[in-house]
Amino acid sequence: MKNKNFAVAVQEYSKAIDLDPSNLTYRSNRSAAFLNLGQTQQALHDADEILKANPQFSRGYQRRGMALLAMGNNVDAVQALQKAVQMEPQNAQYQQGLAQAKQALAQAQASTRPTEREPPSADQMAAAQKQLKMLEDLFQGDPWAHLKTIPELHHLDKDAAFKKKLEILHQDPSKITEYLGDKDVLTFVQVVLQYQAVNQMSPEERAKMMAKEAEQRSKQEKEEELARDRQRKAEKEAKEAAEKKKKEEADAALTDNQREALALKDKANVLFNAKKFEEAIVGYEQAIKADPTNMVFYNNKAACYWEMGQYDKVIEQSLEALDVGMEHRADFAHKARAYQRIGSSYMKKEDYVNAIAQFKKSMIEKSDKKVLGLLRDCEKLQEEKKAKEYYSTELAEKAKEEGNVFAKKQQFPEAVKCYSEAIKRDPSNHLYYSNRSAAYLSLLAYPEALKDANKCLELKPDFGIPSLLLPPRHQRGGTKPVLLKFCSHLVCFS
Repeated sequence: MKNKNFAVAVQEYSKAIDLDPSNLTYRSNRSAAFLNLGQTQQALHDADEILKANPQFSRGYQRRGMALLAMGNNVDAVQALQKAVQMEPQNAQYQQGLAQAKQALAQAQASTRPTEREPPSADQMAAAQKQLKMLEDLFQGDPWAHLKTIPELHHLDKDAAFKKKLEILHQDPSKITEYLGDKDVLTFVQVVLQYQAVNQMSPEERAKMMAKEAEQRSKQEKEEELARDRQRKAEKEAKEAAEKKKKEEADAALTDNQREALALKDKANVLFNAKKFEEAIVGYEQAIKADPTNMVFYNNKAACYWEMGQYDKVIEQSLEALDVGMEHRADFAHKARAYQRIGSSYMKKEDYVNAIAQFKKSMIEKSDKKVLGLLRDCEKLQEEKKAKEYYSTELAEKAKEEGNVFAKKQQFPEAVKCYSEAIKRDPSNHLYYSNRSAAYLSLLAYPEALKDANKCLELKPDFGIPSLLLPPRHQRGGTKPVLLKFCSHLVCFS
């Protein structure tokens, strides 16, 4: 929009609308871009969609009014712009648009009064004929080229009905007067004429036009930003007022025991923040005694045990908190916190299976990035633990020997399976990669053979046999010829 490239602006705003259809500002901006392109029907459609989604969006009435004004519907334009001004009386842009609409309406009404009209002069007739000739010229030559070269007309290139109309006008351009009421034909004419007008401008005229539009756009964007700020402020104030009212209603509904429990909890919180966890536990227990239905007190007590490193008690206390929460329909966030503490405690105890299960329960109650991070870390630690528990040099050696037996019988798929098991059991032993490389070579799986040979030499650079698998640096043409050349020298089953 800032560069006055309205066609590209329409495309970008359309992408933004696809990503977030609920953001009415994107559709409002696209309506403005359509209007600058002369595509009044599209501009009006976007404005109507805005008001359909949110009748209180004042900018929607302004967009609708300006689109109707451009279409010559001055009465409806005045009504729409009056609505915008009523909603934002201080908006200068709305006031200016309303003044333009009222002026256009007054002129239209004056022109429709019955008056003595003189016949058109020769100059007027010539001007009318010139305009008609200009319209007819649009459909001569190759009018279909515009559908492919002008982005705003791409959608008409796929419209068979419009192409049929274009064929009729191409054969007889004088029929243009019969189609000026057609929305698609009118769009075609307006867009093509606008592109031709811009192309005929001198560089100085273009620069002047762009500077003027940039100034208007900057002013409009500032006004829109101010309007958004006012709307955000109003929404924030409304939300705060609703929360305040909800809190006041909740406070008014509290029993004496509940009030006493909350006061005890506040005192225990002070002790918790002072890291006096044992004293804080006593305070939370007093709060629980006064109101045993509040899950928060149990959660806070579990937090004390967490800080003291007593993870079994954290689990026990959090489970009790969940029982209370389920029974008394506690907030999802409180239940999610309890599951998260249980999961974190299991994680500290290196019981990753239970930890993962608890973190997933927490995410079901309430999605949280921190808990998601803990879940991912726990899953990674679980995989590392499984790999560590699976490690066994004795079982790895046994798997290798079984692989050697299969290799000697030329049963190479079974040999590969045994060597892979040996590698899982002991991934640091270079011989297992060497043996599997040779088995892969016999199966003509050259990339896999080369990969294992490289891994073998990575683990033991001075191990000579796998180096036969590697092509010389000066060798060009891939690994297959080199592997075939040296395969007869591989004796890796040791």
